[in-house]
Amino acid sequence: MVRRALYLTVSSYTPTLLACVAILLVNYCNGAARARDSQVALEKIKELFLARTPHEWKQNWHVDCHRRCRSELIHHIRIACEKDIYRLDKRLADSNNPFMGEDEANSFFKVRSRRDLRLKRRGIMQECCYDKPCSWEEFAESCHTHSRLPASRINHCKK
Repeated sequence: MVRRALYLTVSSYTPTLLACVAILLVNYCNGAARARDSQVALEKIKELFLARTPHEWKQNWHVDCHRRCRSELIHHIRIACEKDIYRLDKRLADSNNPFMGEDEANSFFKVRSRRDLRLKRRGIMQECCYDKPCSWEEFAESCHTHSRLPASRINHCKK
């Protein structure tokens, strides 16, 4: 009697169980296809950015805004570090001239509002993934592989 009850219970759930397994397999396959499509799209975007000329980078540095999360954020920061228009070249930094240019010197005297002083420094993920799109300048501020000239904090990206 117990065997028969167990058999009825298992056999009655078998179609439902099979349907659930089938749904899980379809979702898994769709997820893998989406991940593959996402990777291809990421590679195409990367190629577009790397094909830009130095003049195009200067024009778009503070106005070209992107919202990036997780692995996309890491790739975007790498491109920003590689193409940083405010990057200090080691040879330039080691020159014999002990004086900096007037523009560079004046950049240290920026007037900051009280609001700027009260802001807490958030992480790049919070800022450029959840809060708002970020400019290339904001992505490049996360570069720790090279020195940078002080740059404008003007941001043309809207929430």
